[in-house]
Amino acid sequence: MPYVDTNDNNNLKIRNSANNGFTTIGPVNSANLGLLPRSGGTMTGQLLLDNSAGASAPAISFNGDTNTGIYRTGANKIGFATAGTERVEISNSGLDMSNGLPIRFQDSSGAPFVALK
Repeated sequence: MPYVDTNDNNNLKIRNSANNGFTTIGPVNSANLGLLPRSGGTMTGQLLLDNSAGASAPAISFNGDTNTGIYRTGANKIGFATAGTERVEISNSGLDMSNGLPIRFQDSSGAPFVALK
């Protein structure tokens, strides 16, 4: 049951699933009920992501390629994964390549011309 609570900044509210209270959706006098639109929009403040994500399902991934992206590997560490496998880790110790992969420096055509392994 939706209703507008005029005593609470004109917020649109709906009855919760337990039927014992209401969930606030957003103010009806704000564009998009004050919610971030599906396309575009600006967020402020910290964006907190899933802390349990790993290489096989990174917290930041891509539609249609959900095992490629960025995730937290541990305290003060960020991991980058492709095909569900960690490839790079950045920490306060530096940049680590995983699984014996080389670092390749490429020219503008994309052809590798120097590789470190």
